[in-house]
Amino acid sequence: MNALKTDKFRVGDRVKRIANEFPEILIGSEWVVREVLEGSNTIAVEGLPDYWTSDNFKLVLENGQDVKTYDHLKANKFKVGDEVEIVKLDKTIKHFGGRGVLSPVGTNTFVTYVDVTGEEVGIDKDMYTYHASDLALVNGKEETQVYNPLVAQEGGGHYKDRGIQPLEYTMQNNLSFCEGNVVKYISRYKSKNGIEDLAKVIHYALLASYEEYGEQGSTKLKEKVLKLLGEHG
Repeated sequence: MNALKTDKFRVGDRVKRIANEFPEILIGSEWVVREVLEGSNTIAVEGLPDYWTSDNFKLVLENGQDVKTYDHLKANKFKVGDEVEIVKLDKTIKHFGGRGVLSPVGTNTFVTYVDVTGEEVGIDKDMYTYHASDLALVNGKEETQVYNPLVAQEGGGHYKDRGIQPLEYTMQNNLSFCEGNVVKYISRYKSKNGIEDLAKVIHYALLASYEEYGEQGSTKLKEKVLKLLGEHG
């Protein structure tokens, strides 16, 4: 649906929950409006399937700043299910309030919610949100994000867009350099260099035969190729 304007919000606005009507949404949690129903005071937000009365939210950031600007915050300090300890309450009280009703410092609990910015965290001990900087993982260290270089490719997508990359196949099957290049060039010829790559397949097949069987092997393979060409030339 188009970004239809109501009395309060537009699609793309960042809003904060301020009322208790919906217990499944934590007070203080922030969301991005994904849909506004025309002629009503009803909205839908990213990450939740239902529609909600907009009176239960207040505007935090007007549309006009791309929501993707928050992507760098999504490498969150915490994720749902993490066991954390409340180590202080300074920023929680400053940003979200709750003095006197928050769980005390030293409480161990589990994360039940992380908002779009990664800064507001819900826990299973109470209904309030906490600032991420006031919490610490119980194991004392944050999860290290592993990196697999096979998900990226420099210069195109003719390898990484396949079900298995030629390099990955080569490594898993302990193929030699020449054998790996046969797999490489036969995998990419349609999307890269065509006949030139097919010629490289033949070249590396000859090299593989030499690697395995010596000159006698490469000569025999060459003769078979020439015979095939002569029979069907």
